[in-house]
Amino acid sequence: MITIVDYGMGNLRSVQKAFELFSPNVRISSSAKDILDSEKIVLPGVGAFGKAMEEIKKRNLAQCIKQFVKEGKPFFGKRRRRKSKRSGCLGRGSEKI
Repeated sequence: MITIVDYGMGNLRSVQKAFELFSPNVRISSSAKDILDSEKIVLPGVGAFGKAMEEIKKRNLAQCIKQFVKEGKPFFGKRRRRKSKRSGCLGRGSEKI
């Protein structure tokens, strides 16, 4: 199962339709359990990275995304390369995603 992480921003249905071209097992979810139980996750990007991180943290999704990546499972998403104290990225060092 591929899970597209729903953190309340972006056009998730268009992302889902694109991934369904390659796999019929695609869902949109904001459930930590769904995310951790997935084979792969997709974290769609938006232009407002700081606001996106606020929403991810507000929905308590940051920890389960970090755990998923730490387990070595496939993760597809854009990570912020520029250092910014305002955005509060998802990790450092080996946890960086």
